[in-house]
Amino acid sequence: MKAKLGEVPDYSDNSPVPQGVYHVSVEEVELVSKEGKSPYVRTVFVIREGECEGRKLFHNFMWSEKSLPFMKGFLIAIDYDTKGEIDIDYKDWPDSELGVKVSHEMYKGQPKAKIAQYIPLKEAGFKKAGKLDDTTFP
Repeated sequence: MKAKLGEVPDYSDNSPVPQGVYHVSVEEVELVSKEGKSPYVRTVFVIREGECEGRKLFHNFMWSEKSLPFMKGFLIAIDYDTKGEIDIDYKDWPDSELGVKVSHEMYKGQPKAKIAQYIPLKEAGFKKAGKLDDTTFP
């Protein structure tokens, strides 16, 4: 793979994504199970436009009753049918586009970006961009 690194923004300072509303897509998901703990879906989002295009946000959806309201908000934002009892298939999530509201929280004395809210794409004021191309760099 070849890349013109001179044209790639430098994020080496590892500062958190600024607070605000962003257009993102689900880049990858993975079910993680650890003995004695509730399973969770590790989810990676990539910002699709603006100054932070290409940067990533992360969220773990715990597979438990307590976390269902947060997961339901995400599922509504990606236009998943949430009426009645449903079978949630996290493998359907990649390439889904939505808006997210990012806030900051302190983690080990440092500010960290946190997804505070999931918003349907149109409601967030964004238009669908389509699939990401693995060979395209922002």
